[in-house]
Amino acid sequence: MCVDLSATPYYLARVGQDANRPFPWVVSDFGLVDSIESGLVKIPQLAVRDTSGAAIPGYFNIWRWILPRLTAAERGGRRGSVQPEAILKHAHVPIAMLGGLWELLRAEWGRRDTAGRPPVFIIVCKNTALAKVIHRCA
Repeated sequence: MCVDLSATPYYLARVGQDANRPFPWVVSDFGLVDSIESGLVKIPQLAVRDTSGAAIPGYFNIWRWILPRLTAAERGGRRGSVQPEAILKHAHVPIAMLGGLWELLRAEWGRRDTAGRPPVFIIVCKNTALAKVIHRCA
């Protein structure tokens, strides 16, 4: 299942006629204060290794690792509008690695009494264009 957990679940002012309207797929808008008061927490899983063997893995900050690998055209030239497909071209390996770690954690949770609640795998995207590309691949 693919779920959008947008921090800002609405179109921003520069979008045009849909400005400040919630995305049509929003089912619930559960605010940050409500989340904190409810005791919901997120434990980010960061890449702790990569294929380089470096002390600090390149995947630790995937965005910083990807940017130098992009061509000028992929970076969007002067506009700086990075092509989502170009990002995914490089991000698929770290995402797959983190997904594999999630699978191991899910299996471990399955052996424990977790009331049938599996861990959630969340990918934070820079913008909705990138989120749409990742959603198509999910």
